[in-house]
Amino acid sequence: MRDFARAIVQAGEHDFETVFRRTLQFTNGLDAGGMAGPAPAAHVPFLFHGVEARMDPMAREYAWRDLVAAEVLRVVRADADVVVELGSGWSANLFTLWLRGAPKGALYVGGEFAQGGREAGSAVALTRPQMKYLAPAFDWSTPDFSFIPREARHVTVYSCYSIEQIPELSADAIRALLARTTAAESVLGVFIEPVGWQYPEQVTDQGLLERTRRYAQEKNYNLNLRQVTETLAREGRIEILGVAVDAFGYDHNPATVIHWRRP
Repeated sequence: MRDFARAIVQAGEHDFETVFRRTLQFTNGLDAGGMAGPAPAAHVPFLFHGVEARMDPMAREYAWRDLVAAEVLRVVRADADVVVELGSGWSANLFTLWLRGAPKGALYVGGEFAQGGREAGSAVALTRPQMKYLAPAFDWSTPDFSFIPREARHVTVYSCYSIEQIPELSADAIRALLARTTAAESVLGVFIEPVGWQYPEQVTDQGLLERTRRYAQEKNYNLNLRQVTETLAREGRIEILGVAVDAFGYDHNPATVIHWRRP
């Protein structure tokens, strides 16, 4: 993705939306370096609040990005200073937020473990110089939030399928985030993560519950996000505003959406 984004920019394409769209197509195998051409449609089951739909790759890609953006836009203030994605890949979600009306004056931070992802995001962001964008290294195992300006007044932070990289999340990671943003007037957050099986009392489809639990355990994905958020809530460090279990995503690991804020 990094090499592809760099190549089309170096070839003279400097329109942000075009570079972003073509990179999305490339991630779905529909752009081999030129314009996207017809490709076999691999229809994969996708769930919307329990309703299964089968879509081709790009329809699924656009639906996914907009669903993620909609959940984050629910909490982003119009005067937000900073919008952070923790585990951002090449920042496709951040770019979608920008295009869907998130505050243009905010600093957008795509914290990502993989260097290639950070470099790909930076290559795309160069075509939109009005966008204040950073792509720092971020690792859930040793989280460092120094990229968040201490003077930020209104901070939105979210993750999307990145908490799965650490089977046992330490509550200290979120405590460190809150400590870094102590001076902020508001800290609003969203977890969009495949942890619905951690809320068994809210899952009505037992087949889905067992399928997603087994998938998480086999892949060594996160096992304790619910425990961490509820521990922090009992400590009074965060307030959980809502939990939408298995809201949308692939049928083997749909996303559960957890909205929270610092009281």
